[in-house]
Amino acid sequence: MATLDTVYSAKQQGCLRTCKFCKQREPTSAELLTLLEKQDEVLSALHGELEICKSEMAVLRGTKSAQLNDDGAQPNTAAHIDRLNEIIEEERNKRSEEFAKLNSRLTEKTMECGRLITENVSIKARLKALEDANSAKETLVSDLTRRLASESAKREEEDKALATRLYILADENATLRTSLLALGASNTGPSKRTWPLMNSKLKKIGSSAEDWWNVSVLAVIPFRTLFIFG
Repeated sequence: MATLDTVYSAKQQGCLRTCKFCKQREPTSAELLTLLEKQDEVLSALHGELEICKSEMAVLRGTKSAQLNDDGAQPNTAAHIDRLNEIIEEERNKRSEEFAKLNSRLTEKTMECGRLITENVSIKARLKALEDANSAKETLVSDLTRRLASESAKREEEDKALATRLYILADENATLRTSLLALGASNTGPSKRTWPLMNSKLKKIGSSAEDWWNVSVLAVIPFRTLFIFG
């Protein structure tokens, strides 16, 4: 039985060394699984030794009647085996409690991992929604910029055309004024044929000038204001 004591002591010390890291830091799930596997191996070995001891006790108790005249080694051996059984049972109970704690901790870690995965999925969904919204805003800004540039170019062309038209109207107005002054100086007055023509030209100049004024006033208003209220 000295050999069994030596094996048991070595295994017990190994288990204690294995469990020391639990007190130093919070073990991970992989470390907990490794520890469970090691302790399972130790328990299996101890269980095997317990079965061997039980077999030996059965043999010893079966041959008790044949060894009544022995020198007293039988009671000592039986007491040693009983003590060994008690120690193994105590160690087994301790290992069972440690298993329960490790299983509880592993369950907590698993639940925490599930919660983190759920949060990660939620955060990814929110980031995707923000990216989509940002992309839509960029598309809208690009479209507005393009429309603003097109409208600005169109306004410039209209301004150039209006300026040319105004120049022509001003020149025609000056010509008509000169003609009227010349007719007034000669005291002859406009003839019945030339008066409707001059009257039509004056109305045309007035109408064109009014149209140019209205368009010019609208052109002065910022395009952004027109776009918002349009």
